[in-house]
Amino acid sequence: MTTKTDEQERRDFEAWAKEHHYSISTDDDGNYANFETIDAWEGWQARAALQSQDREDSGKLQEAARDIFVRASEIEVLYGTNKETEGLVMAAMRLAYLVGPTEKAIDHARRIEGGSHEPI
Repeated sequence: MTTKTDEQERRDFEAWAKEHHYSISTDDDGNYANFETIDAWEGWQARAALQSQDREDSGKLQEAARDIFVRASEIEVLYGTNKETEGLVMAAMRLAYLVGPTEKAIDHARRIEGGSHEPI
């Protein structure tokens, strides 16, 4: 799973800021000189941090679903295939299937929140 670097985020922000007529001039330390730009940059960074956390949570959920599937399969091997163990394995497979596309859904939701209409 890839995440944007700070430099990539700054480039994307500055492209957005120019499009929306924000001043992207900086002081000697590289900080934005305009207060409105500073506020927008802080909001941009907060959005990026939230998106990164959502991806991390999504990864944890996917990992947990895989673990449940593995454990269910082990139980089926240990106790044999019967109605109950088959049901457990099928439920674990369904869970893994359902959480699989969460990262793509999170990215799509973030683009919608940001007003972007990029295809998913």
